[in-house]
Parts: sequence; C-alpha cells; structure tokens
Amino acid sequence: MQSAVGLWVALFVHAAHADDWEWSVTPYVWAVSTKFESGVSIPPDGNSRGAESDFDDLLDNFDFGAQVHIEGHKNRYGFLLDLTVLLLSGRSTQGPFEVDSDLDTTLIEGAALIQLGNDSASRTELLLGFRYLDVDLELDIELTGQPQIPARKVAGDVTLTDAMVGLRHMRPWRRNGTCLCALT
Repeated sequence: MQSAVGLWVALFVHAAHADDWEWSVTPYVWAVSTKFESGVSIPPDGNSRGAESDFDDLLDNFDFGAQVHIEGHKNRYGFLLDLTVLLLSGRSTQGPFEVDSDLDTTLIEGAALIQLGNDSASRTELLLGFRYLDVDLELDIELTGQPQIPARKVAGDVTLTDAMVGLRHMRPWRRNGTCLCALT
C-alpha cells in the first residue's frame, strides 16, 4: 500500500511541474445520518444491556475529520486521489460499565483516468485504480465500583484493499455547475 501511495505522490509532484495540466482540489465537509446499536449479555441473569448512538452523539465524540479530492487532467489522461480520515472517541456509561471507545478510519481512493471519445461538451472517462480502507476500533471496558475486577480492553483492526474499475460521465449543468454520473 505504501508503494501505491508513493506512486500517486510521485505522479502528483511530477504533474505539478508540467505545463497544460488542469487541476481541481476540493475539500469536503459533510454529515451523514448514522445510527449503530450494540449490546452485551450480562451474567448471571443474561439480561441484555444495549446502547444506541445517533449522529448528534457522533458530533459530541468527534476528534478529527477531513476529506479532500484532488484531480489532474492533461489532454485525454488524468488521475484522481480521494482521502478521507475520521477519528472518533468517547466515554459512556452503560449500566454498571464505563466504556472508553476510540475509532480511527482512513479511506484512500486513487485512479488513472482515460477520456473516451472527443466530445467537447461532455467528458466520459474510464477509471482504473484502487481503494484502501483501514478501520481501527478500541474499547476499554471497566466495571464501575469494582476495583478488584481489572478493566478489559477489546481491539480490532480491519484493512481492505481492492481494485477499482469504472466509468464516469460529466457534462455542463446550467451555467455554473457540472453534472457527474459515476459507476465504479
């Protein structure tokens, strides 16, 4: 993965010094409606204790988030790079438990772009690239009022990498915008 990112950085640096490149850098700020539910069965009675978290709760636990889209074109060829980082952490009480949580998510997408056809009013491109996702979750669970019972740490890490192949079509929309349709 590091070599793929290095390749994209090298391409970006080389392209930044070349003539006739068209550049687009777009930082994003966005919010989504997210809800998750979790629960644990507590012995000896086996009753379930659960928790829910809505988007407002996520904002309270927000540490850092950023997304940027970088794209360069020269003639029929180009590339794009999307970077998304989200860091959340928080502390909550669920019944007799105190839970510290930490969630780190990184998503990187990169693709070479090849324009198909020569239509000056619109642009259809073939995308060939990769998608990298890394999610780290860590939970520290402590039974309140029971110092003789040690806290329990639960952690998990998932890293996924896959190829991306797709088509995208862009055309002017009204006077100041662009309509984009993509299939990846």
